[in-house]
Amino acid sequence: MLISQPIIPIKTYRFYFAADGAIRLPDFPGSACRGAFGHALKKTVCVVRNTPCNQCLLKNACAYSYLFETPPSANSEKMRKYTAAPHPFVLQFPMTPATSDSTYTLDVILFGHGQRYFPYIIHALQTAGQNGIGGHQHAKRANL
Repeated sequence: MLISQPIIPIKTYRFYFAADGAIRLPDFPGSACRGAFGHALKKTVCVVRNTPCNQCLLKNACAYSYLFETPPSANSEKMRKYTAAPHPFVLQFPMTPATSDSTYTLDVILFGHGQRYFPYIIHALQTAGQNGIGGHQHAKRANL
């Protein structure tokens, strides 16, 4: 008996950031980038301010809600007891170091339906780079 495995589309995108001066990333750059990305994405797409995502009428159509508070599928048999499913993205710094002190790269790996929010992801990463990563004392502003 053959068991069919689900097919999940996966795409990797590499983003290049450049700053006016030397970049000093925090000790845990992945966490800082994820936080800056999430903050920029929510600020970009949220039209119902000061409402928790799980109470928002737009949560099923929202890029932030889908990417950061990923709801399990309504007809899911395996995830029905959980309030959130695994997020459809991974942020990853490449293993090779940056070529200069004023540039860095970030890979964004998108799974399944997370890819439909790609334009929002580009905009949020650009905004996060312009606002700075990890607080003002760590990373200079960068352009995507």
